[in-house]
Amino acid sequence: MKKITLAFLFVLLANTLFGQVRYWIFFTDKPQAETKMLAPKKYLAEASLNRRANQNIAFHESDLPVHAAYINAIQNQGITVVQRSKWLNAVSVFATKNQIEKIKEFDFVKKVKPVMSLQKNAVEFIEQTSSEVFKTNAEPYDYGLSMNQIFMLTGQFLHNQNSRGQDIIIAQLDGGYEGMDVLPAFDSLWARGGILATYDFVDNDTNIYHGGTHGMKVLSVMAGLLPNALIGSAPQATYVLLKSENEASETTIEEDNWVAAAEFADSVGASIINSSLGYTVFQDGIGNYTVDDLDGRTATTSLAAVMAARKGILMVNSAGNEGGGAWQTIITPADADSILAVGGVNATRQHAPFSSTGPTADGRIKPDLSAQGSGVYVALPGGNIGPGNGTSFASPLISGLAACLWQRYPTASMMQIRQAILESCDRYDSADNIYGHGIPDFFIADYILSHPTVIIPEPLDDVVLFPNPFNSSLNLFMRLEIYPMMVEVTVTDERGGFINNQTFRVFSKYTELQGFENLASGMYFFRINYAGKEKILKMLR
Repeated sequence: MKKITLAFLFVLLANTLFGQVRYWIFFTDKPQAETKMLAPKKYLAEASLNRRANQNIAFHESDLPVHAAYINAIQNQGITVVQRSKWLNAVSVFATKNQIEKIKEFDFVKKVKPVMSLQKNAVEFIEQTSSEVFKTNAEPYDYGLSMNQIFMLTGQFLHNQNSRGQDIIIAQLDGGYEGMDVLPAFDSLWARGGILATYDFVDNDTNIYHGGTHGMKVLSVMAGLLPNALIGSAPQATYVLLKSENEASETTIEEDNWVAAAEFADSVGASIINSSLGYTVFQDGIGNYTVDDLDGRTATTSLAAVMAARKGILMVNSAGNEGGGAWQTIITPADADSILAVGGVNATRQHAPFSSTGPTADGRIKPDLSAQGSGVYVALPGGNIGPGNGTSFASPLISGLAACLWQRYPTASMMQIRQAILESCDRYDSADNIYGHGIPDFFIADYILSHPTVIIPEPLDDVVLFPNPFNSSLNLFMRLEIYPMMVEVTVTDERGGFINNQTFRVFSKYTELQGFENLASGMYFFRINYAGKEKILKMLR
């Protein structure tokens, strides 16, 4: 039985790690292109064709779709095709190194290259050292029923390095913690003195052990410790337990409680806030929000969440469970920027129908990422361990493992921790409003933080492009008050001729811009628009 279990764990781990190797596969041609070129309306809308005609841009082979037979041949090798690019005549895929070596032999494959060099390096390292995930510098945990929810995120790697949240303070904003003071899942928490402070903002006292069990269940996903049953994502972190929610009602006062609790968390030194709460409509319709209010700058709690991020706190909030209802979209404060709004997936990594989706009212992608939210094992009031559903339980999985990660890199900033987690996600380059950037892999996040980029002296100007002259890529430096931020870059030649336009999110001060290898030598103007401002930079190639 033990050998079977270990074999199953290895397969699960292999699927988690190796399935995240990302490549572009470029094809040699588009068969029957000449014939297909005779029917442009089959491939482009009339408005698109008119726009091209107005600018003397001819219908081109690059407007034709990727050849379906080539895609089928790739998929027949067990490779997951993520995106198709007609302009590049290529597909992006998740594949193992062995699968890629076989694909290179196909006569219609022109070349193969990784989607991102950093991601490639991380994955190559993983393939070479996957056994490191099983090595442990501490007594290994027997995860029992909670194995899948931790292993999906490769959280066992951090735990095996004895990174279990020690010295990291996590504040939890929630409803009642009824039973937490007597249930066996929390015996270890009490025994090690792992509770720094408690406060009930509903009743204005320190007694949080009443008024419902939602907070208790959420906490068990992070702090629970019952070998062979339930292992939390950060079972040795220090916790600040705050009750801001009255589970018996839904009024605007709970938003005020939430803000007060967040400020309290800041005041006692929390590095991470986990909030499995959210607000859309209220009792008697007083103070209701609309979807148009989900801009990260309207809801009280959203403003507070952004402020928490400005204070250097990693704010993690559940995306909401409105996916199957009339509201459908995310809840506040999940709409705030610079935080991690967590959506839910099931045990097989598929979107949980109840999980709220995006985007925000101002067009930002939400949720930011996903974790298991369906069938998550939690502590139950009677003392047993059982499954629970909701993004309320996906959020603490991320919060706890973020604490374990931050423990290993204590000098990292909140934004560095946040960005490493996002970059480790399996949909990082193809984020959508269902999964966000996808499911993170904390082994890859650890690798990203352990291999930092070269530190470059910070420029004096707020917006800078370098080097100048440049070759095939550029580094964009932006000193912004808030990250992330949507930025638009338009490139023209010295005569004003249009070259390129792209809109993207800037997550930190330095962003690499690629795709200039085919530009002719000469002078170019880069028009950078952000937050209602514009900067024009003259660059030489």
